[in-house]
Amino acid sequence: MFPHNLSMATLGCFILWLGWFGFNGGSLLEADPKQISHILLTTNIAAATAGLTAAFTTSRLKYFNNKPELSMIINGVLGGLVSITASSAYVELLAAAFIGMVAGRLVVFLVYLFNLWKIDDPVGAISVHLGCGIWGTLAVVLSNQDNLPCNPKNAPLCNTNGLAVIERFQQLGIQVFGLFVVLLFTFLFSWITWSILKARIGIRVSDEDELKGLDRQLHGVDAYHGFEKK
Repeated sequence: MFPHNLSMATLGCFILWLGWFGFNGGSLLEADPKQISHILLTTNIAAATAGLTAAFTTSRLKYFNNKPELSMIINGVLGGLVSITASSAYVELLAAAFIGMVAGRLVVFLVYLFNLWKIDDPVGAISVHLGCGIWGTLAVVLSNQDNLPCNPKNAPLCNTNGLAVIERFQQLGIQVFGLFVVLLFTFLFSWITWSILKARIGIRVSDEDELKGLDRQLHGVDAYHGFEKK
């Protein structure tokens, strides 16, 4: 089922883009105009460069008929926003642009890959949040010493001699370890939760309701007229 209302999808993208300024800026937890301005700027740059990169990438691929594909541009913007979140307060503007460019290409590649693997990801959420989330977590190593509030919490990035290669590799190890911890916890907790739900109440609707559509079953109305399977 292809996107049926790209105007609404684009509006949703802009609403998320606007909301992300509050999300990243508010995460500072203090009203520091200089730092908040920097966060808003890096956030916007990453989103914009990711969207442009996705447009350029799809226009060069036969899979997308060599045209800028709007749904991929939307996902590119969202991928850029996801990727910059962890480091928005700590990276320079050029680094933010680089993070967005990688995210824009990564989203397009992952969407194609998941479709090839027949993984059910109709809106590219896995590509955006998992793929670009992992990239954004690793991209913290691009942080600049001058933008870091030096305290033990962000060691070894924090040192008085600038960020040497060894410190960046140490931080990369910390980021990778954090990724595995989060992925392991999420997988185990989700598996346990859904297993309990499956055993107690079930997690699938009836075949009849699946064919008619849950909008009709739950709300008594069709959200998408003409899509009912006979």
